[in-house]
Amino acid sequence: MQCHESHPHQIEVLVESSIVTMVVLVRLMVPILSLLVANHAWKKSDQGEEPCGADPREYAAASESLHSVQEDINPNVTLATFPGMGRGLAAVRNFSPDDEVMQLPLTPEVMLGTEWIPQAAGPFLATFGLDDGMQDLAKLVIAVLVERHRTKGPWDAFFASLPRHVHGRLSWDSVHRRVLNSSSMARRFVAADAMELALRNFFQSKHSPLSPAPSDDDIRWAAGVVDTRAHSAPGGRALLPAISLANHHVDEARTLALEIHYDYVSSQAVSLKWRTRLPLHKGDQVFLSYGNNLTNWDLLVRYDFIVPGNPFLGLVPLSLMYKLATRMARRKFILQLDTRGPPCMDVINKPESSMRLLSQPAALPELLITCWRLANFTTIEQAKQAVRAGMFTSSDELPVQLSNHVLARDAVAMLELASECKKMKSVFTDGDPAAATAELRKVESPALRTRQVLHCVDKELASWDQCNKELQWRVTRIREALIVKARTTHEGMET
Repeated sequence: MQCHESHPHQIEVLVESSIVTMVVLVRLMVPILSLLVANHAWKKSDQGEEPCGADPREYAAASESLHSVQEDINPNVTLATFPGMGRGLAAVRNFSPDDEVMQLPLTPEVMLGTEWIPQAAGPFLATFGLDDGMQDLAKLVIAVLVERHRTKGPWDAFFASLPRHVHGRLSWDSVHRRVLNSSSMARRFVAADAMELALRNFFQSKHSPLSPAPSDDDIRWAAGVVDTRAHSAPGGRALLPAISLANHHVDEARTLALEIHYDYVSSQAVSLKWRTRLPLHKGDQVFLSYGNNLTNWDLLVRYDFIVPGNPFLGLVPLSLMYKLATRMARRKFILQLDTRGPPCMDVINKPESSMRLLSQPAALPELLITCWRLANFTTIEQAKQAVRAGMFTSSDELPVQLSNHVLARDAVAMLELASECKKMKSVFTDGDPAAATAELRKVESPALRTRQVLHCVDKELASWDQCNKELQWRVTRIREALIVKARTTHEGMET
């Protein structure tokens, strides 16, 4: 609960069309993992407001929900309240690395799935153009509403533990959405709106399992529950209420490692187990990971909270990756350098190599910067000379032994990349997103989501400013080195 409410195989490509196509395909294949989600109550603790889990009825219901499946998940965790975070799971004893902390059989008793919804739901939802992922979420929304409608159902404690207002994607108003209109996040809201329309029509159709049909508010509430808490499960999506009580941590080492166990005969997943990566002490909070390298934008749009100091800025934007791939395709000799050359194909083939981090000097992967610079040379001889001279090492010393022409071309390459960083910043500073951001900044006593959105915008802008500033500084160093070389040459000629 956060307070509040494969790597593709490396492929060597030597033709331009293949490299450009590959970077697009690889990026589209990168999974946004969200196997394990949080129990979202009110995410207000970061700003000093009322922490989640403050409602004693919700806390009692959450405790009952956990207790009802305690034997199934192993009695190694308990519900607790943590300062600044609210509800979460705590270890009831000490654990060594690789100890099993929780296990969960994938049975109907502990997993709210979509087995009992009308078979007609799938084909009906498909007519609204929902992809398979959104269809799975929509089916689970139907299941949640059906189970909630039951009298004395097995999930009563779980539903009672949830806030009255669950803030999923459908709860974002037009102003907050407009901030992201020019970013890749915008399509997530389009998909959510399409799901809402499909669900509204489904419950008005002859296939609806409920009469009267749920209200729009009910649909949005259930969609928020599913959006912020759904787990990947055999056959689609499911809710694992006991596991959803655990909070997310951005440091994977602090989280439990997930193991999926399969039936040897059917090859179906039959149980989940979570083991420690690091030692846990009695009373320590037990964290899970909601996905790899999630940015604050990912967390806010999907789970409705942010993590101050989150080190992840996200993958390099696809438009910038496309330009890099195009440059590399024009300089096929990059792939022919010896082993001392930078592994430029990793930027394209390995998503982790294109992750932007706050800790990076230019808020861009150094490998991407190196390959961008390398692609500015016109011959393999120039490239080899630069590599052997140490131009692309981490040393602070400039390889002044290289010719002025080579150094000048390197400066041009970094200026071009600095210009691209300015363009990336314009996604939030131009047009409608900028107008929406300005509108939010004028709000007096802004609500939590407004503050979180502005926090994310400011971090985004600062990261691209950092990129431009760092690259401009590197260009200045090259220019100063050229001036010194010219002065030294001139003095030598005079003597």
